[in-house]
Amino acid sequence: MLGHADKAEANFTATGLLAAATARIAALEKELADLKATSAEATVQITGLTTQLATASTNIAAKDAEIKTIQGQLAKANTKAEDVIAGQGLSADQLPAADASDAQGKDKKSAWQKYQELAASNPREAGAYWAAHAEEILRSRA
Repeated sequence: MLGHADKAEANFTATGLLAAATARIAALEKELADLKATSAEATVQITGLTTQLATASTNIAAKDAEIKTIQGQLAKANTKAEDVIAGQGLSADQLPAADASDAQGKDKKSAWQKYQELAASNPREAGAYWAAHAEEILRSRA
């Protein structure tokens, strides 16, 4: 009879181990499902980021091409300017420095700025300038 009790005990122990293993399998399957969901979300994010990277790379390539085009145009303009200067018998070193004037030689400063500078350096001349250009000074203040 002792053999029968040992078999019953083994069977009871096996049943407990089977229940524990089944619970462990269920927990692992749930964890696996969660990991698959997380993996799917990460895959979607990676796909989106890859698309954004491709778009950004295309934009960068386009801007690089634009920069090269502008650099080529700048080099041509510099060459043309040097040719024009050389045609006048001058070297680039002999040219005066660029100043604050436009192509016609007019001062780029507004009337208000010029009046302010005169007022600081020579008040009499500032008064004369005001008398001659009052409307222009007031317009350029705004």
